[in-house]
This record gives sequence, C-alpha cells and structure tokens, in this order.
Amino acid sequence: MEYPYTINITVSMEDNLAFQKDYILRERMPSSKKMTRNIILTILGTNLILALVNFLFTGNKEWTSVWYIAIGVCTILELIAMMFGKAPYATWFVLKHRVKSQVQRAFERKDSFNNGEPSRLTFEEEGLVEENNRNKQQIAWDNIPLIIQGKEHLFIYLSETIAFIIPLRQLTANQEEEILAILDDKAQEYLIPFSK
Repeated sequence: MEYPYTINITVSMEDNLAFQKDYILRERMPSSKKMTRNIILTILGTNLILALVNFLFTGNKEWTSVWYIAIGVCTILELIAMMFGKAPYATWFVLKHRVKSQVQRAFERKDSFNNGEPSRLTFEEEGLVEENNRNKQQIAWDNIPLIIQGKEHLFIYLSETIAFIIPLRQLTANQEEEILAILDDKAQEYLIPFSK
C-alpha cells in the first residue's frame, strides 16, 4: 500500500439517510430497543383507546367481534414483528420522516462534513484525514471503533453515531479495491471490527 491515498467524494442527503437507516437497523443506537418497546406500547395504547371510545361514546358496552378482530390483528402483527426481529424496521419506519427533516436541516446549515460539499478523504499510515472548504478532521486508526461495508456505501465510524460515509458509486473499481485493501489491512492491524 502506498500512503497517502486520496479520494474525492461528495456525500448527498440520500447517502446520509442510508447511514441513518443502517445505524438504526443495525441497532447501533443506544436506545433503539427502548424506542422499539415504546413504539409497541404506543400501538397497544392505541388499541386500548379504541376500546375506550367504543365503551364511552358509542353506548355499546359489550365487546363486539370487530373490536376483538382489530385488537387481535394488531397484537399478532406486533408479536410477529418482535419474533422475526423486524422491530428495528418499525423503528426506522416511524423515525424516517423525522430523520429526513434533521438531515435536511443539517444540509441547509452546512455545518457538518457529510453535507453535500465536495470533500477529500486521505488514507494515511496513521489514520484518516477528511477535508472540505471549511473543515479539516483527522482521526487515528486506533480511534475508529467500526467499519461497515454495505452494497452501496462504506461507513467508517468515528464514534457510535458519527461516520465517514463513502458512496461506492463515486469510486472506480480500482479505487474501491485499493480502499478495501487499506481498510482490511488497518482493521487487522488495529483490531477494528470490519463488517462486510
């Protein structure tokens, strides 16, 4: 490997959303399980509110088959989602619009690295350097907690919630091969978990 190795990238809003989705679905969020539990409790609470509406406002003091079916279907769907590990998908579904609006605001402020401006990412012997027109950020290899290779992106985590995002579509096959070789080498050298 020849160091330094430099690539030019531009991270779009869609790339940021892909990172947020990956983060939530991989349960990297510290409170992901708590949030999932709250979503499920919200659905159950909604069922109870529907039952109260039935009792209080319709004058029908008996459970009807419609209410049994509605509550039963919701409960079964919740249990299936939990059993098959789809609860993070429910979390992503609920949070998607909120996350999208937060990413849009960050893009408008242009106060972060992954904000749509062209940047240069340099792989050095000691670590990574990312530069754009406003900022320069350096991180040593031993401070990188995780590297994830997806189908369309590479995520080099700087902390539990922040990562360098490398859109693979912007790289040539040779660049992608070089970067993966560098990351594989550094992951072994510094014992960085590298999920492919």
